[in-house]
Amino acid sequence: MSFITPFEVQDAIFREFTHDLAVMALVSNPADEDSKNKRFRRTAAIPLTIAADQLPFLSLVFRPEKPEVENYFRNNTTLEICIYTASRDEAAAVHKEITRVMQACFSDMPIITEGQKHAEPWDVFQYSIRYKPLVNN
Repeated sequence: MSFITPFEVQDAIFREFTHDLAVMALVSNPADEDSKNKRFRRTAAIPLTIAADQLPFLSLVFRPEKPEVENYFRNNTTLEICIYTASRDEAAAVHKEITRVMQACFSDMPIITEGQKHAEPWDVFQYSIRYKPLVNN
């Protein structure tokens, strides 16, 4: 799948996650659009401001990268999907399902790195997966 803008990539992933029953069950089955937007954020999250009742949720954020080659037709960015949960086990379950969805629906978007990140406050577990989508200017 080829994408035009980072906004379209975020929206496509949001649609796939919110239509997947297994993923929805792991993020408290949000029913309305406002609740879905709180569980699948298309903005960066600041761990210090996260309350326990907001967990679990995902953050879909594009991070700018230094260009590998000078090509004005290609925007070199990294899509970072951050999983925020109350426990490591909960993060592992969410990770399993979202990587299943990503592999099924966006097979041309490879994982370039992933791992646990330090998150404050201490009762928030954060795990990040970075993808390299093709994004055009």
